[in-house]
Amino acid sequence: MSERYHDIPWRRQEDLDRFAVRRNVPVWIGGKKVIADRVVKTCCPHNCYDTCGELVYVKDEKVIKIEGDPDHPITKGHLCLKGFANVQKINSPDRMKYPLLRTGERGEGKFRRITWDEAMDWMVEKIHAIQAQYGPEAILEYCYSGNREHMAKAVAGRLWNLMGASKLVGSFCLLSGVAGSVGTVGSQFTMDPQIWSEHADT
Repeated sequence: MSERYHDIPWRRQEDLDRFAVRRNVPVWIGGKKVIADRVVKTCCPHNCYDTCGELVYVKDEKVIKIEGDPDHPITKGHLCLKGFANVQKINSPDRMKYPLLRTGERGEGKFRRITWDEAMDWMVEKIHAIQAQYGPEAILEYCYSGNREHMAKAVAGRLWNLMGASKLVGSFCLLSGVAGSVGTVGSQFTMDPQIWSEHADT
């Protein structure tokens, strides 16, 4: 990469290796015994309140299995279907792995692969052009925590704030979730997961 942009440190292989808790672990995949090179302890990337602990089995630098981390103090080895499905999402042939720039008209499906530096330069150029013509508020941040996690959202929010961009308040999924929680238990925030886990059998 050029010096304009920093590498993403947590994607470096040596950093991932630091979180390996076991190596050369046998695991059953589709009825066959496979030896995973390592098991990495991490958390599910969704923004649920639990932040479920995950154990990720890796072989030949490919995720082959994900299961709940039994040592996680709150979720204690349990995952929802989204958590288990992360392995399919990671390995999906439709997953975007690099930037694509549209070369044809909208809907034609014509794209060409570009570098990350080219993508960043393209976005910066477009944002500056819009701001120069219409003002900073012509840029709208339309993204929420989702799968970006709350820390990533805070960093992006600071960028949009410095730009003077417009911002939406609330979202359909958040507001409906809050209304459901308030109507059910009287508050947006329910019982502390730690307290709940201490009194639950499952």
